[in-house]
Amino acid sequence: MKPLTITDTHQAPSFGIREHLATLFRHKGKIAIVFCTAVIVATLGTFLVSKVYVASSRVLIQSSRQNLQLGPVMKPGSVAELRPREQVLTEVKIFESPDLADRVVERLGAEYVQQHMQWRWDWARELPETIKAQVKEALFVWSVSASLLDMLGVERDLGGDGDPSIDAAARIRENLEVSPILQTDVFLVEFKSPNPEFAAVAANALVEAYMELNLRLSQPSRAKDFLAEESGRLKEQLQAAVDDLQAYKRKWQIIDIEAQKKLLLERVHKAEISWRQARENALEREERIRGIKAELAGLSENIALSKVTTRNPVVDDLRRRLVGLELEERNYTAESPAIQRVQKEIADIRRWLSVAEGNVEGSQTSGVNSAHLELQKALLLARSEQPALLSSIQSSEENLNRYREALKALDDREVEFRNLQRDVQLKEVSLMRFLEKEEEVSANAILDLNKISNVKPIEAATPPLVPKSPRKKLIIGLSFVVGLVGAIWIAYTCEFFRRTVATKEEAEGVLGKPVLASIWLSKKKNQRFADNLVEFRRLAQPVMKLRDQGLPARLLVTSTGMGEGKSFVTQELAKAIGDAGLRVLIVVFDATSAAASAKQTAGSAKAESPVSIQEWKPSQPQRSSAVNVELLQLPVKSRSDTAYQALGERLLGAAEQFKSNYDVILIDGASLDAQPEQFRAVGDVDGILYVVEAEKTPGFSAARSLEMLEAAGGSVVGIVLNKRRDVIPDWIYTSLLSPRRARAVMS
Repeated sequence: MKPLTITDTHQAPSFGIREHLATLFRHKGKIAIVFCTAVIVATLGTFLVSKVYVASSRVLIQSSRQNLQLGPVMKPGSVAELRPREQVLTEVKIFESPDLADRVVERLGAEYVQQHMQWRWDWARELPETIKAQVKEALFVWSVSASLLDMLGVERDLGGDGDPSIDAAARIRENLEVSPILQTDVFLVEFKSPNPEFAAVAANALVEAYMELNLRLSQPSRAKDFLAEESGRLKEQLQAAVDDLQAYKRKWQIIDIEAQKKLLLERVHKAEISWRQARENALEREERIRGIKAELAGLSENIALSKVTTRNPVVDDLRRRLVGLELEERNYTAESPAIQRVQKEIADIRRWLSVAEGNVEGSQTSGVNSAHLELQKALLLARSEQPALLSSIQSSEENLNRYREALKALDDREVEFRNLQRDVQLKEVSLMRFLEKEEEVSANAILDLNKISNVKPIEAATPPLVPKSPRKKLIIGLSFVVGLVGAIWIAYTCEFFRRTVATKEEAEGVLGKPVLASIWLSKKKNQRFADNLVEFRRLAQPVMKLRDQGLPARLLVTSTGMGEGKSFVTQELAKAIGDAGLRVLIVVFDATSAAASAKQTAGSAKAESPVSIQEWKPSQPQRSSAVNVELLQLPVKSRSDTAYQALGERLLGAAEQFKSNYDVILIDGASLDAQPEQFRAVGDVDGILYVVEAEKTPGFSAARSLEMLEAAGGSVVGIVLNKRRDVIPDWIYTSLLSPRRARAVMS
């Protein structure tokens, strides 16, 4: 017989507004529990915790007096001064000192402080320490444990409650808050207490104790004596420095070192000018001597005084002849033969003329050269002046060196003189500073007598009218917000870790099989009840098509676990098929009857052996109240019964026996977890309807069961999603959508 199959056309839906609403309403119970828990816990906490009253006072840091602050006395400008911001922080640290709390406890009394500083849950905070002390005391009582604790170095607590003043001071410090106010010279003092009157009393007592402490700290001890001693010592040092300076001036005859240095510089300058001029004169004299010598070398001592010459007549004739030939040469052209003769004759005459001019006769007289004589006189004069110039150079150089040495010595004395002057100035500055401090000490003494300090309370602390905490409205409001956010987070976390299937789309997506019917969880005859009838009629359509093959359609209806509604699905499917005119036989494996039968026979000595399927003879089916539907019960006595092993064989026999009486045989099988033996018979049926309970059946368990059914040879027709519920209320759809659209979405 051909198995029944339906094509899967499912596509995973997107996670939109509808899915968000479904998530919130599906886990509305968890949301309500978490939200209510947060609100209730916060509300109870605000009413159970102690009320905290805060009394506050503001203190101003002013410059009515300057505290004494001494730095190194030998360095000018070394007195440290606090900036306003640093001074405020310093005063805050002084206010937080443990000594201040001890003074307040001493003034108010330890018992008074402890009486008004008892919080409601102090016993709970002290409980661990109390238990620890009791356990430790019990261990020290036992000798063995006491020896072990001694080896570990654990000391035994002494008896008694301890000093109450220590505990009271600790409570004062724990509940005191001191903080500077930004951009001001004011700091804020706040004290917390469960009693508003005590909060104001403690805050004012703290401010008064701080004022006394600040007044005491403003004047160091023995400041006046110390400053007087130091001033006397500085006066002696200053006098010694002045004496050293005067002795040095007398030793080197220093009147005005700047004027003396200026005078020496002028003398050095003049000496340098004289030395340069002497050197220039000497060099000029040497150059003159060299020039005279060079001129003397070019002159002779004797020169010719007169000269008489005799005229040569041959020379005159030759010259006249030469002039005549030169005149004649001009009369001829360059190509004329006569010009060559004339030119040759001219050349001969010139040669004879040159020879004849050298042979001139005459007489000459000579005497002493006067120029040579004058140069020798000038040379002797220059040489006589040269030793005087050299002596002038040497004298100028000696004066220059002497002035320079004197200037260098004056510079060296000036360094030492300046050091002595600086030492005097430093000692004068130090002495002046200590004298100023003496005046400040005297002024501070007057301020101390009048109790004037550089801090002043702006306002006294008053008992607060309302507690600072708990802020009930704020805490309860925040609890609403935190509870709502936490509840929604829990809902989405549970939705993320949910492994059950809730909708048709989830079932098809997780199991990979088509959902043939989606049955609503509804006991009333309302719209959901009518929708279920339609779903069962739709589920009956593919089953009724098997009648075309000529045999009754054998369909097994099963589920993974018990209570998922497979019997209800079988009965309603049979009614839908019967209403369509087909005859239906429901085969029920009655495990409950078998269990009751076994219980009845348990009291006998030996129970009868169960009847096997081979010995079972089908009885006449019982008629059901539905039309065309009859019921046949098959008892199963135990899990070892072989009824499921021969189910296929007996069903074939029953189909053959009842084929003329029934069109469809529906087998209401037991759950797969209760009777896994039925896996051996699933291959002998025509199809399997797998029932899944919405929001209960785990997806991985259902997928595993489907795999086992197919592995055993069964053909899974499809899935029936039973007990489906719409977690989104109907009023959401009717208020947001039109009635027509709402009915379409709800269906």
